[in-house]
Amino acid sequence: MVSRSKKKLISNMPKGWYMSGGAPKDYECRLDSSEFHSGTRSVFVKNKVEKPNDFGTLMQNFEANKYLGKRLEITFWVKTKNVKGMVAPWMRVDDN
Repeated sequence: MVSRSKKKLISNMPKGWYMSGGAPKDYECRLDSSEFHSGTRSVFVKNKVEKPNDFGTLMQNFEANKYLGKRLEITFWVKTKNVKGMVAPWMRVDDN
C-alpha cells in the first residue's frame, strides 16, 4: 500500500462504476490518487450521514458474452477505517 501525506481526491466516480444499493444517496464515492495498493489510484466509499438508512454498493455492469462458459474470479484489496457493520465484496451474474 502507498499512502502519501497530501490527499489527492478526484471528485468523479471511477469510469463505468456507480453507487447503488438500498440507500446509495447516503454514501459518497471518489477516486483517490494518494492511496493505493498497486497501480496509481484507489476508490473509497464512505457514508455521508451518521446513520445510513441501508447499505451502499459501488458497482458496474457489463456484457458478459466473452465470458460465456468460462470461470470468473474476482480479486480485490480492501483497507478499512472505523467500520461499523461489514465490508463485503460480491459478484453477481444476471440472466438478462
